[in-house]
Amino acid sequence: QDDYSKAISLYPNPNKGSMTLTYQLNETDKGEMVIFDLEGRKLHSYSLNANENSTIIEENSLSNGVYLYKVYINDKAVKTDRIIIIK
Repeated sequence: QDDYSKAISLYPNPNKGSMTLTYQLNETDKGEMVIFDLEGRKLHSYSLNANENSTIIEENSLSNGVYLYKVYINDKAVKTDRIIIIK
């Protein structure tokens, strides 16, 4: 599990709503990245593709502030961190 979290990074952070998530998945892994507000409401989710190892995220609807993201691999949360949006 620690191997997964070390390989996960989100940049740039802070950003204006456009960011890239990098990760490493095995062929059989199912990955998902979910963005939450600070109250814990789920705002958006993205499927992670094992063959790509990165996902470009365009969240222009997010207003300035702090959000949380969680990365789940095989339905288990392996990383939680903050995203800061500054426009």
